[in-house]
Amino acid sequence: MVKKEKIIGEIIYIDHFGNLVTNIHKDLLDGFCQSAKDFRIIIRGKMVTGLVNSYSDLPKSKALAIIGSANYLEVAVNMGSAEKFFRAREGMKVEVWRR
Repeated sequence: MVKKEKIIGEIIYIDHFGNLVTNIHKDLLDGFCQSAKDFRIIIRGKMVTGLVNSYSDLPKSKALAIIGSANYLEVAVNMGSAEKFFRAREGMKVEVWRR
């Protein structure tokens, strides 16, 4: 769901690494923000700012957002589990806010 200032989606899948796959497509993000740094993602009150191009763009144990191979927004933790970090489960709400 797109509102004026935010997109509300949900976690649709958690992979075996603990990465959180959302139902928010890259095309929706492209139309919502002008740059990969222009938004913040909130899950259970914890925030991830902007998108990275690869997992190695951030230090170990840092949460990140990336566009996955299926072109959907994914939230991960470099060398860790976003599932554990966010205490996440499938169906949980994900908010994307403009910065």
